[in-house]
Amino acid sequence: MTLTLWRGNQQLGELRVRASSAEERPPSRSRPPSLFAFLVPAPEGAALDGVWQTVWPREFGIGVQQSAVEVDIVAEREQRGATRVTNPGPVALEPMSPEAVAGVPWERQLTVRAADGTSYLPAQIQLGEVRYEPALYEAALREVPREALVDGSVWFVFIGFASDTEAPAM
Repeated sequence: MTLTLWRGNQQLGELRVRASSAEERPPSRSRPPSLFAFLVPAPEGAALDGVWQTVWPREFGIGVQQSAVEVDIVAEREQRGATRVTNPGPVALEPMSPEAVAGVPWERQLTVRAADGTSYLPAQIQLGEVRYEPALYEAALREVPREALVDGSVWFVFIGFASDTEAPAM
């Protein structure tokens, strides 16, 4: 099944589901369906940003929430691990502003579409960038489709659906 990633009405590219993604976790009633894919960017060259979006149940009255996802620069992984700040522990909760409650506007929400045009709004979706040095391209291509490596970057997508009925058949 061909799946594409969209931001509002703009196609970001085609999702190439990682072959082992469906095989790693057999269907389970206790876990909603999810998948891991590589994004082959659309030829139009839409600007991509690393984001994590979560959808809250309607009864909460909160719109789609979004946080930034830092670029993973492979050459800096070791250095970044050495300087990583640990979790500071509990923090005080603050009330959300009306803008934060409204969430991400529709034109910035990420959705998945099937070849037949059916659109799916995942419960959560993470779009992230991994940057490679040219010396590491061949190593990256052992797992990544060649067309997904563009200008030294690979975009990955993790998608979690709320239920089997809200996910494309895979």
